[in-house]
Amino acid sequence: MSKIAAILCSLSFFLNSILQFLLMAGFPLGRFSFGGKYTIFPPELRIVSGFLCILWFYYSITYLIYGNLIQVKTNKLFLNFKLIIMTLFLFLATIFNFFISTSFFEKYYTGGLSALTFMLSAFLLLYNRKTPQNSF
Repeated sequence: MSKIAAILCSLSFFLNSILQFLLMAGFPLGRFSFGGKYTIFPPELRIVSGFLCILWFYYSITYLIYGNLIQVKTNKLFLNFKLIIMTLFLFLATIFNFFISTSFFEKYYTGGLSALTFMLSAFLLLYNRKTPQNSF
């Protein structure tokens, strides 16, 4: 079950990475991000989207490592710390998307995705706390 949750979290971050890449490239998808203020991102926000694209892709890989789907020698405490930080971020993103954003697309599409990913990420952290990790 934790492998499925890790795959779904990874997929969610990968989809967000693709969204940020498309925003950086100038596609008119701004309603899904940054409060929906811009349809096409201005150049200064495209730089931020480029950074987020790389960061979300990195976290996509991190969830695969956490779920033991990619075998990489890593410090388990540091890996847990990264997932705790991302789970807290997802919680805050969900609150923002559902209750603060005025963009319909960000509120319901991006918000729904962040809420689902938050629940799966919290499940992963709680499940792996009870289950011993494989060491390699």
